[in-house]
Amino acid sequence: MPTSADFHIRLASPADALTVADIHTRSWQTAYRGIMSDAYLDQVAAEERRAAWTQKLSASAPENRAVLLAERSGGPVGFVCVVADHDRQWGSFIDNLHVVPEWRGTGGGRRLMQAAAAWLIARQSANPVYLWVFEPNTEARAFYRRMGGREAETGLRDTPEGLKVPGFRCVWDSPQVLTEPLAR
Repeated sequence: MPTSADFHIRLASPADALTVADIHTRSWQTAYRGIMSDAYLDQVAAEERRAAWTQKLSASAPENRAVLLAERSGGPVGFVCVVADHDRQWGSFIDNLHVVPEWRGTGGGRRLMQAAAAWLIARQSANPVYLWVFEPNTEARAFYRRMGGREAETGLRDTPEGLKVPGFRCVWDSPQVLTEPLAR
């Protein structure tokens, strides 16, 4: 089985927009099946993600955001998007974390979260880190708990297709927490 040691992580550029969009779409099509409609996931998500990532990775991207892309010799395997000091109360925001389905469970998500934490630490951001996770996404929720996160609050989250889905704000007290060994 491949491991996260089999790939490297780098900053994504505008030229990576379609790659990031493809990873995002493929991840949603497995992780969000039953959370979002099949019609959206199969017929709309790819084009919508291409447009979104082309815009997000534009040459004028804000300096407080990084998109980190994990690659191996056979191609891309995942990405994380982090926004430093996004919220006064909750701190820095993990906007997206996606690993292609065949690489889930290999340590890639952990390595990407650690890379996001290292990026925040290098920016001297010691504020908490948070993300939102859909309640029905039990696999991701378990992963974030193993990474030391705690579910701090609940709320309805909008999906791109206009659905409202219950979700949890998952919080880490600082980026350093994400660099610690996984909880079992």
